[in-house]
Amino acid sequence: MDQPVSLLPALLSFLSFGALLILQKPKNRPAKKLWLVSADEAYQTRAFDEFYRIKREVGEGIRSFVLLDGAAKSPTYYHIELPSGRRDIIMKEWVDTALRKKVLVDVDPEARRKQQAKLLADRRARLIRARAWPLSIQRLVIEGKIKIEMTREQVMTAWGKPDQINHSEGDWKIYEQWIYGSTFLYFERGILKSYQEGRESHISD
Repeated sequence: MDQPVSLLPALLSFLSFGALLILQKPKNRPAKKLWLVSADEAYQTRAFDEFYRIKREVGEGIRSFVLLDGAAKSPTYYHIELPSGRRDIIMKEWVDTALRKKVLVDVDPEARRKQQAKLLADRRARLIRARAWPLSIQRLVIEGKIKIEMTREQVMTAWGKPDQINHSEGDWKIYEQWIYGSTFLYFERGILKSYQEGRESHISD
């Protein structure tokens, strides 16, 4: 009569192997991507000497790198991976100092700038749409454009504060000239009547 085959040893062996895989920590696994915000500020902190050494070796185009988990190998250095794929090491103390001082950040500064600009643009558009202006005027102001017969407030909202404002009087009217760089705007009683961009003039009908 055949003896029953025990699966217990095989099962224990499989579980042990699985536990070993789970507990084994991969070396140099990606941890986070970091961006250098200000090279000048980083230099002034004297916290990034080693990164500058790497920049000199691989070129000035580097603005970001991947920080790798190198704690298993050294408590003093981080392992990093540059955009070229090359790997190097950098002192943890200096990376941590740069992070504290916001010289290094873990969010792309350009992406953050675009996000903030979009939030500001959306908020500005909401404020403009809340004004009791014709829809056509609202659209132009949101787009940063002007047209004849706009009011001072509408022009100011579209283009911002002028570089210079000049006043004059004549024919029982008060005239204003607003200057934006090489563009000149002319108001009569607070209404835009004409403007000149370089050699091109725009005059009310």
